[in-house]
Amino acid sequence: MLNVAGKAPADHSYIAPNHPSVIRVKKYLNKQKSIPLKVSLVAGAHIPYIRWINKNSWFKIHSAKSYSIAVDGYLKVFKSEINNLVIQLDYIDDSQQVFWTEEIKLSKNGQVNYRPGDLIDLRHVIAQQVDLIPNIQMVKIHIVKLKKFEAVKEYCPSHQIVMDWGFMPQKNMAVEIRERQSEFSYSETYQKYFHKLTYEFENKGKLPLGLLKLQIQWFDQYNKLLGMSDTFALSNTNALLYPNQTFIRQGTFGFKASANKKIHYKILIIEAEKGESI
Repeated sequence: MLNVAGKAPADHSYIAPNHPSVIRVKKYLNKQKSIPLKVSLVAGAHIPYIRWINKNSWFKIHSAKSYSIAVDGYLKVFKSEINNLVIQLDYIDDSQQVFWTEEIKLSKNGQVNYRPGDLIDLRHVIAQQVDLIPNIQMVKIHIVKLKKFEAVKEYCPSHQIVMDWGFMPQKNMAVEIRERQSEFSYSETYQKYFHKLTYEFENKGKLPLGLLKLQIQWFDQYNKLLGMSDTFALSNTNALLYPNQTFIRQGTFGFKASANKKIHYKILIIEAEKGESI
């Protein structure tokens, strides 16, 4: 997930010159380098069930009045299934004060639960214009809301989805896509099928993936193409998918067709690129 803001929150649009969090900007202006940023999950009752893995979080000054921050990594699920996950990011300055906060919804009711072992990827980037640059030292993640469900002892393996590449993939690039849940419904009103799909995709290659665009194709029992829909499994709004990692995606897709058809589908990879750190 990525969010880009064009200006500072109204409550923090100006900081007094003697504020302890004001940086001596000239020290950084000529370097234009990203400063690694510590990100941690605040302890609480949720700790046995979810943990933070920091990957590539940073703080960067672009000019005397602009800077950006990236919170980049994964929340890993343990012990229970979870859903309806809402987090809060607290940006802490060098006086250990909360400079500002943001709330982010990572999952909601009606979606398939995350299971133990699942990674919830987070890439949240802000870019701010301010009068004086704050000295952000770290970001603390609070769990605002989290629903837990009992995990089963053993999950049925997700089966591979029929998949193909629409181009010759780069050397050492490989992906496996598996179906976790698939439901078809038909609307007489719209004369459309709706496909609610939850899938896993695993990096089976040796390169980190930063872009993965898929085309879902639906066919009838005679292999006649009924419809197709493009979707991004990965883009620059997501954390990178490293070798042997698996992400979960879910969505509902629609296509026009007459009722009472036996539908099957396959996935075509139409774009894939090696990922680069932001």
